[in-house]
Amino acid sequence: MPFDYPPDLARYTAAHWNQPNRLPPQSRLTELFSCCYQASLLTEELHPVLFRLALVEPIDSPQGPPWGHHCLRFAQSRPFTPAALAKLSPTVDSERSVIGVNLSESGFEIWGIINSGARWALSQYSRRLPAQALADSLAIAVTAPGCLSVYAGSRLIAHLIGGKITGPTPEVLSSQWLEQVFLKVRYELEDLHVAACQNCPPVQIDVKITRSLSQATLRRALNLLRKWGHGGSLLIIPAEQSHLFEAENPFLHLQHRFVDSQSRRLYRSLLTQLMRRLGELFPESNRVEWEDYRASQDSQLSELDEAFEEFSYTLAGLLAMDGAVLMTQGLELLAFGAEIAGNLPAVKEVEVALDIEAAATRTESTLGVGTRHRSVYRLCAQLPWLLALVQSQDGRIRMVKQYNGNVTYWDQFGVGTGIPS
Repeated sequence: MPFDYPPDLARYTAAHWNQPNRLPPQSRLTELFSCCYQASLLTEELHPVLFRLALVEPIDSPQGPPWGHHCLRFAQSRPFTPAALAKLSPTVDSERSVIGVNLSESGFEIWGIINSGARWALSQYSRRLPAQALADSLAIAVTAPGCLSVYAGSRLIAHLIGGKITGPTPEVLSSQWLEQVFLKVRYELEDLHVAACQNCPPVQIDVKITRSLSQATLRRALNLLRKWGHGGSLLIIPAEQSHLFEAENPFLHLQHRFVDSQSRRLYRSLLTQLMRRLGELFPESNRVEWEDYRASQDSQLSELDEAFEEFSYTLAGLLAMDGAVLMTQGLELLAFGAEIAGNLPAVKEVEVALDIEAAATRTESTLGVGTRHRSVYRLCAQLPWLLALVQSQDGRIRMVKQYNGNVTYWDQFGVGTGIPS
C-alpha cells in the first residue's frame, strides 16, 4: 500500500490553507515538514523527541502566561536541523511551550522558545478559559515517531500518522449511536441534579456541558497516556452489569478491584457539584447554556476544572499499568489491571467503520493487530453492551463495540481535538 510522507503533507497543507497568513513556498514547506519528521525519529537521552513548533516572527511581549506569551529569544539563532530540534525538545512541554522558527533569506532558523501557558492545552478540554493563540501562524506538533499534526493557530489542518494523511473529521464521540449508549447516564445526572436542588427550582443544564466535560476527561487521560509512551485499554460497561464482575467470572480477572464507596463515584459527584453551582450562578435562568458556562469566571468552577483535570491524571495512571481499566458509563472506577480471559472464542474478522455512524463499513482480518486489540475484540464479541477504547503506544486509538451484531471499530477518535466551540 502507498504511504504518505512530508512532501505529500506539504501539498495537502497548501491545498487546505485558507488563512490570511501566507505559507512558505512549496519547497520550503516540504523542508520544514521533512526536518520535523526526521527529528521525530530520533531520541534525546533515550527519550522520544516530542515538541510543538510555530513558524512565527520573534515576539516581544510585556506579559507572559496566562495573559500573553513568554518569549525567550536566543542571542544567536540556531540552525534548523533535526539534531537541533531534538536537543531543544526537553525544554518545551508540547502542551505549554513551542519552539519559535522563522524563515530568513538563508533558510529556516530557530530563534527561541515561546511559553504559551497551560490554557492553550486546557482550552482543548474545557474551552472555558480564554486561550492566547499564536495568531494564525503555521504550527506543527510532533506527537510520536513519524507522527506530525499541522495547525493554523489552534485549528487543525492535517495529521500524518502511520504514513497516512487525514484531515479534521467528525469524531465518533459526537455520533448518535454513542449518545444513545450514554442516554441512561444523562437521565441519572438530571435526577441527581433535581435531588440536589430541593430548596429551589432546579435550573436546566445544557447537556452539551456535561457531555463535553466527560469527553474532555477521556481525551485528557488518553493524551497523558500517549505522552508517557504507554498503551492501554479502557472497558466501559453499563452500571447494571457491574455485578457480573464482583466475583470470579469467565470474562475478566480483576487484579485490583476497588471497594464500593463514594470515592469510586467521584466523577459523578464532580458533575453534580458543577450542575448545582451553575444553578446558583444563574438562578433566574430557565436553562444554563454552554456559552454561559464558558464565559463564567467563577472561582468555584475554576476549582472544579482543576478537579476534573486531576481525575484525568488518576485515570491515565491506572491505564498505564498492564491490563485494562474497568469503569461504568458514569465513569465510576471499578478496577484496573484487568486481564481478559485468553480462552474466549477467537474473532478472525472485524468491521471497520468508515464514518462515525458506521453507515458504511469494510471487513478486516485481525491478523495484523497485537494481543491487546485481539483480546478486546474477543471480549466485545461476548458482551454486546461493552464499549472499549484501545490505545497503542504510538497514541492511535480505536473505539470498539458490537454494532449490528458485528464487532466493529472506529479509528477516528482524536486526542485533544474536536470539543465543540
